[in-house]
Amino acid sequence: MWLAIPTAHAAPLANEANTLPPSSGQIYFYTFIGAVFLYVLNRQQNKQPYSVFTALNVDIDRRGFGGFCIVLLDMLLSCLLGAVGVIALTSPTTISQAFASGLGMTGILSFHTKEITKGEVNEQPK
Repeated sequence: MWLAIPTAHAAPLANEANTLPPSSGQIYFYTFIGAVFLYVLNRQQNKQPYSVFTALNVDIDRRGFGGFCIVLLDMLLSCLLGAVGVIALTSPTTISQAFASGLGMTGILSFHTKEITKGEVNEQPK
């Protein structure tokens, strides 16, 4: 009589799992999310974040739904362009590196910004 003796197979550890490296789309997405996260944080703290529209002197100090749409479009364009630049500069290879580089890029570019007060957005020095 033939007996099959079961053998114990150890489950692979988390770092031994067969995982694929993140794709370039995932790296770009998480870099973008890091930039968006800090952009929103700067806006919540009444600081002017790194902004394409501010550089182009577009009035983003509007009220209501139109103002919201302009700020949203500014955030998307600024973070999309910023993510391309930071990926070219840092070449992140993991998702955590991509997120941190997105945070870092927005943080460095927005570090010395002044607080926004009513009517001060996009004012030119005289």
